Amino acid sequence: MRRGTRFWFVGSHRDWEAERRRQERAAEQARQKRERERKAQGQQRLQAEAAARDAEAADRTRQVEARVEELEALLRSSLTRNPRIRFAALRRKPEVPLLDLGPLANPLAAPVWQPPPSPGWLQRKFGGEQRYETALRQAEAEHQYRETQRQKEVVERRRAHQARVSEAERAAAEHNALVDAIGAGLRVGGRHAVSDYMDMVLRASPYPEGFPTGRKTGYVPESSLLAVEWCLPPPEIVPENKLFRHMMGTGRPALSGVQCPEPDLDEPPRAAGSSST
Repeated sequence: MRRGTRFWFVGSHRDWEAERRRQERAAEQARQKRERERKAQGQQRLQAEAAARDAEAADRTRQVEARVEELEALLRSSLTRNPRIRFAALRRKPEVPLLDLGPLANPLAAPVWQPPPSPGWLQRKFGGEQRYETALRQAEAEHQYRETQRQKEVVERRRAHQARVSEAERAAAEHNALVDAIGAGLRVGGRHAVSDYMDMVLRASPYPEGFPTGRKTGYVPESSLLAVEWCLPPPEIVPENKLFRHMMGTGRPALSGVQCPEPDLDEPPRAAGSSST
């Protein structure tokens, strides 16, 4: 019995030890699995962040390229565009919508009454015919009042519309007189007419966003000199960087700009398509 008991104890200990080792292996495997999942998730997060920074760098580069193209095309488009202004196109016509009276345009329908059946002796005694005539007169009076109010409203709306037409005609005539005066002065080389025409040409020209539009123009007929005073935009209007890159593992910011070469501000600009020998 003692030996049997001893064997049972040894067998139970071995089983317990094997179970313990199995549980340890299972726990280690679970820990390793969690670690692999954590690393995989971290890698996916890094990849997503890198893709987002790549997309941001590409988007900012496209914006820079579009801005540079806009600035470079400014001179080219100015050389190919005809700046002439046709005075006939500057004239205005008074534009006022037609008067729409809606339901007020039609007179109100008069009330139509059907004569009631001939009253009997008892109804005539208690004033049946008189009540009918009174109701008819009240309906006609109410219709007349409403029709009078409609006509007054029509008159008021016509008066207001005519006032708008007169104001539009006055404004158009004043504007057209100014256009005619500029045209007449331009043909004889008038000082103010030439200056005003040049200002209209500059106003009609396209400019990039942020380009200053404050200017003064002056013409000296004695010397045929046309002067334009214009504050040019600062160098900051040109993008500092020509493209952006996503820098990885360099200790630099996530996005790094590649700067444009410094322009020579002392070199005079050349027209597009010109060449030097």
